[in-house]
Amino acid sequence: MDADLKQIIKAIFNEWKFILKSMIVLSVTLLLYFFFFYSPSYTSSSKVYLSDLSSNELSLLPTLGMGTPFLNSGSAVNKISIIEEFLGSYSFLVRMLEKDVHIDSSDKTIKLSAFLLDNKKIDGDKYIIEKSLSSKLRQKITTSVDFESSIVTIKVESKNKYAAKDINTHFIDEINQSLLTLQNQAGEKKLAFIDERMIGINVALSEAEKALLDFRYANKNIASSPILQMNLEKLVRKLDFQVTLKTLLLQERELAVLDKIEKSNAFTTLEKPTFPAIPSSTRRLYQFIAYLTIGLLAPITFIVAKIFYRNFLIFIKNF
Repeated sequence: MDADLKQIIKAIFNEWKFILKSMIVLSVTLLLYFFFFYSPSYTSSSKVYLSDLSSNELSLLPTLGMGTPFLNSGSAVNKISIIEEFLGSYSFLVRMLEKDVHIDSSDKTIKLSAFLLDNKKIDGDKYIIEKSLSSKLRQKITTSVDFESSIVTIKVESKNKYAAKDINTHFIDEINQSLLTLQNQAGEKKLAFIDERMIGINVALSEAEKALLDFRYANKNIASSPILQMNLEKLVRKLDFQVTLKTLLLQERELAVLDKIEKSNAFTTLEKPTFPAIPSSTRRLYQFIAYLTIGLLAPITFIVAKIFYRNFLIFIKNF
């Protein structure tokens, strides 16, 4: 075993010129790459809080046995799921491509689609180009979710720090508008449901009022009859229930209308998109050292492998 080790060390020292040449070639190549071709990545981050508060969560309809499938559309968990769906949505990403982004400190902007193209040509029709660009955009955006606090962290990575911040900003705005659209649609469905339910309640209320009025006209003296008193109480309770139901529905309708008018944000932005002044990718010096280490180990590994291969051939021949 010591003889083999000595043989390996001796072979490495004998091949020092090969190792040195490999290191020089690799060093020059890396220097050229890092100084002329390497572009660091920048990451813009932001945080949004998805509140559960909406008129839907304040609803009393479920307690009355009138729950509807759209009542929880504003919940934080559902919003988180919807954000994930939007991030993978082709139509959503295509809308993002039409946004303007900065590429330097000036006021000049370009379309996000043009930025992603980067003066390169993509062969194919409009759909293929949009598909390719939306895929590139999707790779730049990542989200992480804290379900306990309902906080979503959004990160956008790009070679251009100005574009990274603008993409993050546009993503938040587009998500907000999309969520508001969905919530407004849910609000419209809720209003339609209440209006439809109100028709039946108005009919039932009129019938209850008429039944009570007819009973009172038909029974002038009910003080001496326990049965008539009990029937009267039933009619009064039925009327009170219909009045309460109509009152609650009117309250729900006002809540839905106010929620639709006043809500301008589907969530709260806790941390606006940051401007990434410092690159988020590994520093060039660390990468250079790592690659040099690999460049040193690679020829040594090659020399050792050559020795083992030669010994293996000798062993096979002797066997």
